[in-house]
Amino acid sequence: MFHLQDEEVASVMACTSTLPDLSTPQLKSRDKLAASRLAGDGIYCLNDISDVNLSNCESRLIVLRGVFSVPAEAQRQAFEWMQDESNVPKTPNPMNQTTFIKRRQCTFGYAYSFGQKQTTVPGPPDRWPVAVQMALVMARAIALQTGNDPSLYNGVHANLYVGPDAGVQPHTDKEGEMVKGVPIISFTMLGGTKVPRDFQVYELDKKTKVAEIQLEDGDVVVMDGKMQEQFMHAVDKVKTRKPPDPQPVAPKDFKNSMRINFTVRAFRTEELDCEPAPAKRQATGEGLT
Repeated sequence: MFHLQDEEVASVMACTSTLPDLSTPQLKSRDKLAASRLAGDGIYCLNDISDVNLSNCESRLIVLRGVFSVPAEAQRQAFEWMQDESNVPKTPNPMNQTTFIKRRQCTFGYAYSFGQKQTTVPGPPDRWPVAVQMALVMARAIALQTGNDPSLYNGVHANLYVGPDAGVQPHTDKEGEMVKGVPIISFTMLGGTKVPRDFQVYELDKKTKVAEIQLEDGDVVVMDGKMQEQFMHAVDKVKTRKPPDPQPVAPKDFKNSMRINFTVRAFRTEELDCEPAPAKRQATGEGLT
């Protein structure tokens, strides 16, 4: 069992108490999101509409910088747990069963099906690493801020990216197993040399990049509105960027860097436990890398 210690409870409370007021959003246009990988805190409209028409926005991305503060011991525990193959076995590559995808993945609290074999970690939450519990608690606080029912959030999907070649292709999170329209809340935690990875938003053609956001340790993004219907998102493999790009990188920079992404979701179940998914499942195409 992993119980939240006083330091961890205090950390969660400190994070949630400093959240910006998201109940009355001041929308920003997608041009402002696309202008820099380092776009600051804000609620950004992903639809290509002018500032004067932002009231018609249907898809939103909320960016919250550095609000997920996980104590060092809880971070270490989470990375060790995710790397332990007895906890999270490698996922076979559905395109070539003799190989494995480069990221590790599991879902805490729900038997999530998206076309790939993956690991389910049943509840209750005190069986999960502390960082996962913290993400769930904070997601519920964010839900309150955005006018959503916090009790709907009952599962956490986790991805571990090690090195520059682990990524996830452009995809949508199909909502067949989730409560439709409820935001998906994503938490970033970096390990090793802690080099930040980029998160991309694409049009549905998978080619037109809407925005690319550099996610640092502790950053949170909320995928809101009709984003899963109207856009795709990804974590592309690292490619070399040279000056004059303001954030030059090379794959070698990520050799000893790791990233865990927790996405907290409202699955269609009322219990924090492993339950059968609905009989009719929809494949999500959640990346093969």
